[in-house]
Amino acid sequence: CRICAPFYRLRLCRPTPRKRGSQFADGLTGDDLLEGRGGSDQLIGGVGADTLVGGTGNDVYYVDNADDKTIEATNGGVDETHAYTNWTLADNVENLFLRSAANLAGKGNGLANTMVGNGAANTLEGLGGADRLDGRGGSDRLVGGLGADVLTGGTGNDSFVFTAGHGHDTITDFDLSGDDLLEISGYQRYSELRQVGSDTLVVFSDSDMLSLNGVLVASVSNSDFLFV
Repeated sequence: CRICAPFYRLRLCRPTPRKRGSQFADGLTGDDLLEGRGGSDQLIGGVGADTLVGGTGNDVYYVDNADDKTIEATNGGVDETHAYTNWTLADNVENLFLRSAANLAGKGNGLANTMVGNGAANTLEGLGGADRLDGRGGSDRLVGGLGADVLTGGTGNDSFVFTAGHGHDTITDFDLSGDDLLEISGYQRYSELRQVGSDTLVVFSDSDMLSLNGVLVASVSNSDFLFV
């Protein structure tokens, strides 16, 4: 925006406000363009389809509209998005936190992402990179994707999705007493269940396997698997 005469009166003279800052920027009710530039910025778009540009530094984006857009520089720090809507991480943004009480879906990118759900039923999909997914509350669906991923369902009846070619994933809290489920695609069955210390290693091939932390082989049954 620009200040229009007289000097003591502030008026927005454009339909799309543009704000620049070094640490904090908060949008209005329209379609805003917020630019953080240098420093570790917090960018809050507000109502409307907003474009948030972080630049260098460890930036934090807040989005509440599926048409919001975040733009982050390559090697521009460790950045995070707090989403009140279904959200896919933009390029160069590492971490995603799902907010509100709604059933939301979050998707990562090719980086090593940390993705954290809310108390509802979330779907978290890591895509590439060695990701850490934490569903928190609710009955969640966690998809690690490519890379050596670490999956934590939290409370609720969670589904852990593993597809041929995903590599070696680790599930930290597979609940045998509840209705947690291992959903397997690309294989008709596992080739071996192996006890490794206090963990169960579910082997599908030389390169594809799942570690179930704190789970004894003897307690694993066919009902824990869904082959699709």
